[in-house]
Amino acid sequence: MNGSQVVADFLLAFASLCREGDVATLSPVQRYELESKVNLFVARAETIRLTLPGFPLKSPDRDGKVLGALPDVGERQALAFLNRFCESVKVFYAPGCVIDLFSDGLTFNDLLNIPRNVANAYHHELRTLCASPNIVWHSYSTVDPSFDRETGDVDTVLDPYWRTAPVESEADIPLNGRELELAVLLARERRSVFTEIDTPESQRIEICARRMVQRGIALDGFLAAKLPSGVRLTVHAPKHDTAKVPVKVHAGSDNGALPWHSVLLSQLNGEWLMLSKSDVIQNFDAAIVGKAGKPWYFAEGGGALGASCEISVVHRDDFGLLITPRGVGVGEVDCMSLSSSAIAALTKRYGFVVLRGFRVDDEHALVKFTEQFGRPYEWQFGAVHKIRPEKEANGYVHSFESVPLHWDLSMLPLTHPLVQQDEHFAASLFALYCKSAPKSGEAMTTLVDARHIVRQLDAQTLAAWERVSLTYNTKMTYFGGVPRTFPLITAHPETGEKVLRYQEGSESSLQRFEVSVATPGIAQDDLIQRVSDLAYATENLVEHDWESGDIVMVDNYSVLHGRRAMSKASAARELWRVQVY
Repeated sequence: MNGSQVVADFLLAFASLCREGDVATLSPVQRYELESKVNLFVARAETIRLTLPGFPLKSPDRDGKVLGALPDVGERQALAFLNRFCESVKVFYAPGCVIDLFSDGLTFNDLLNIPRNVANAYHHELRTLCASPNIVWHSYSTVDPSFDRETGDVDTVLDPYWRTAPVESEADIPLNGRELELAVLLARERRSVFTEIDTPESQRIEICARRMVQRGIALDGFLAAKLPSGVRLTVHAPKHDTAKVPVKVHAGSDNGALPWHSVLLSQLNGEWLMLSKSDVIQNFDAAIVGKAGKPWYFAEGGGALGASCEISVVHRDDFGLLITPRGVGVGEVDCMSLSSSAIAALTKRYGFVVLRGFRVDDEHALVKFTEQFGRPYEWQFGAVHKIRPEKEANGYVHSFESVPLHWDLSMLPLTHPLVQQDEHFAASLFALYCKSAPKSGEAMTTLVDARHIVRQLDAQTLAAWERVSLTYNTKMTYFGGVPRTFPLITAHPETGEKVLRYQEGSESSLQRFEVSVATPGIAQDDLIQRVSDLAYATENLVEHDWESGDIVMVDNYSVLHGRRAMSKASAARELWRVQVY
């Protein structure tokens, strides 16, 4: 590929970083900065370098803007967004693209009244969110290894790039436009209103605003000197006559919202929205979701639960939630007191929800709770299937062995009335209640995100798999045993999202479960092995370690499930299952 084509392809890819999704919206000087420097890198067959100052520290306005002082899912997704852009460049340009990210909250922390140790905590934790060769971290201490993050003076580093009279001598000079803009911003960060009235507080804000402008100008000079070759990007909206190229750092922030000034909202449609904390609280039915003991993001549809429960993400940012009652003892809150609409919404959005610490009085109570989400499937023995390991098991479900991955009600015969109405009928959701827990680390329920697997597939593989059907056969079922054939990829009947529809084979002496490719011309062993490898990959799999009293609500379309094996030490394990459709 010739150089001009590479540059053209780069500009096309760069549109994803532009706030308005189009490089044509850049001013002539910004377009020249971008195109001319990219041309130089490509002409020398070098890695394209972009210089971006950003990710300094969290806004001090914890009540109105952000969730806390540390990075959260907003920063993580923003870094992933930038990394994906760099990866997209490698597709057409082998040397690739690197972002030199200057991230150091010590530039402004004192002017924002943020303690140095808080700024440093953000600084250190931020770097744990992204370990990619496409993102090169920079700070004062990387430029000058002798700089001490605990005691170092940033002005000593920046002053060579800003020479002017001391701030104190400017006290009687009116603020210029940018300084006044920053003064108003500083006042808002302090939850107050800035006026130009001569008061001690307004004077302090004026001094800080002037110093922010000076340090900002000095930082521009510092970056130009230390990282001179890269295309200079900015997360702000610069004047059209400046060469800084404005970009966004998150797919859901076309308004220029920044994760260190905002929060992320996980919407019911699966998309993410970046807003201020106050906007989310005022305009959405949402609850804070935690991770590793700290607030992580807002989940739409969880407001009814968030007031009385702790909600935390189980795996990644969108697979599984753990909900526990706040401020009460285990079992004091009846499961029927929970908002069924909130649980239904969250189960659909996150695949499964673990309710821990809520009371289930008996089988009738479990059925009553579960039937809020659909019509219970009635077996010969009723709606509640009690699953216990048996010495003389008839199949692996009631054994001490593992249970292969599957979805519920998959093997009904074609003559079944529900299957005659819908050939691909299955339960929409099911509840598992742990009457008696197994030994910790045994008999964990395996939960696989069938949505995420599809998202990982490249376009060519997805198109091929959408043409594939698999046939499943086992004699040891509740229905007498008849082969069933299903497409490998299907759509969730409610969300429309594509999901993997797969059941794992078994060579167990108790129950053989055969899987074969029904579509001609497909290499059977290779395909089935690849599907199985993806299902058990750590990014797609959760192993739920049961505690007595747990209720796990599972979306039967977006999640595959199974069980790990157990020893005799787990002989008392007993789960109650209710399926609805």
